[in-house]
Amino acid sequence: MNVLDAITNRRSIRAFRPDPVPKETLEQILQIAQRAPSGTNTQPWHVYVCAGAVKQAITDDVLALVRSGGGKKYEDHGYYPADWKPEHRDRRRGVGWSLYSLLGIAKGDRVASARQGARNFQFFDAPVGLFVTTDARRPGSPSRNRCSDTLASQPTRPSSAAWRWAMPTQPRSRTRW
Repeated sequence: MNVLDAITNRRSIRAFRPDPVPKETLEQILQIAQRAPSGTNTQPWHVYVCAGAVKQAITDDVLALVRSGGGKKYEDHGYYPADWKPEHRDRRRGVGWSLYSLLGIAKGDRVASARQGARNFQFFDAPVGLFVTTDARRPGSPSRNRCSDTLASQPTRPSSAAWRWAMPTQPRSRTRW
């Protein structure tokens, strides 16, 4: 596949097979991903890989946090703008409504929407989860808000040892297994 085909055929996946992914395959994907451009080659990201019992412990802890009402919203992290420009808001809503419609979730069904939203924290049943973080000491960094670092920077973290293993405060290496 050439790069144009890869870009035009890109899609988001919301359901995965449970088949294990060989560590060698993940290493190859992550090695290639390190070639992604970054300003002056700073490569400010770190990748944390979780699977098996560690992934399940993270899922359990985060879902418990959400159920307890302790989870934060995107707005609390500055991840998305507080006010969307109409064209961006409309695109975002359109893709959400299209996805939920395909899943049989009616517009306005908050219970079903919340249930589907929780699937994010279950990694959509993927056998492996990847967390991409950036250095939290770089407030206001353009790359900071473009990576999924919200879980790593949450002041109220779940307490399991598995969570601490998968998401250390100070990254030990570019990729952590």
